[in-house]
Amino acid sequence: MTVYPFILRLRTVTEHYSDEFHHSTGHAFVSRTSLTGWLEHYLIGADMEFHLEHRLNPAIPHYRLRQLNRDLEKRGVFERIGKHRAKVLSDGYLKFWLRLVERKKENGTTTRS
Repeated sequence: MTVYPFILRLRTVTEHYSDEFHHSTGHAFVSRTSLTGWLEHYLIGADMEFHLEHRLNPAIPHYRLRQLNRDLEKRGVFERIGKHRAKVLSDGYLKFWLRLVERKKENGTTTRS
């Protein structure tokens, strides 16, 4: 038995999930960066935390994505998107899932696989 499928699912949902997928009105582009601590980075991230930056420019090597994130922050990109910031940045994989599960409980819905 391995934990890899669980970790892969956790990362994929964190990097791409949006409530907008459940509405027929919108086109949802979701690619999210997960700002992790060292433990989450080591156990879950595997140098893929900067998924938004990777989608913006796939030609950038993974070891330069952190710098692109810093450059975007310096230029105020994340600040300008205001309330939509949570759509492109998360405070880590586990915090994202805790918030997602809590939101689903509040709404009385369950997530589907």
